[in-house]
Amino acid sequence: MSKAVIELREQDGVLSGVAHGFGVEVPLSDVALDGDRLTWKQTSPSPCGSTRPST
Repeated sequence: MSKAVIELREQDGVLSGVAHGFGVEVPLSDVALDGDRLTWKQTSPSPCGSTRPST
């Protein structure tokens, strides 16, 4: 069974990262940590080859 994994980095106070799994790697945008809540946006590939935004 495959898993989706996110990798996060902090550089100069700015969070960034990528999500990968199921044979794809997707950059994360607008990564934010507010207390114990972590949020980000990503564009997920669809089976037909286009992309759709996710939050």
